[in-house]
Amino acid sequence: MSTSADCSLKLWNLTSLRDAGGANDTYTEKLNYTENDAKYFVGQLLHSSFVYAGGFYPDTAEERDTRLIIATVCYDQRVRLWLVNLDIEGRQISHECLLELSILDKPVGKAGKTGLYE
Repeated sequence: MSTSADCSLKLWNLTSLRDAGGANDTYTEKLNYTENDAKYFVGQLLHSSFVYAGGFYPDTAEERDTRLIIATVCYDQRVRLWLVNLDIEGRQISHECLLELSILDKPVGKAGKTGLYE
């Protein structure tokens, strides 16, 4: 995953990187951007402003091999929770923003033992 000032979060699958190229190739040679962008690129999530951070949320459902849950935070002071559906080859086929919250909003409720607001 990479986040950027181009208003996007990009998803990459680098699990096959160690198998790419010859045995004597360096990682720099394997990451030839013009040739390998399409090979390792999974998909992207577009935002309305700079994306500062992103993280994977643990998915314990049976569909975990065909979907990703991702949280992002942007310059627009919003936290978004995304559901990304993948095909059998690991390419993005769809995505949707499940939740969008302003970091300026005060939480409703009291913090429980886990620290999460109910």
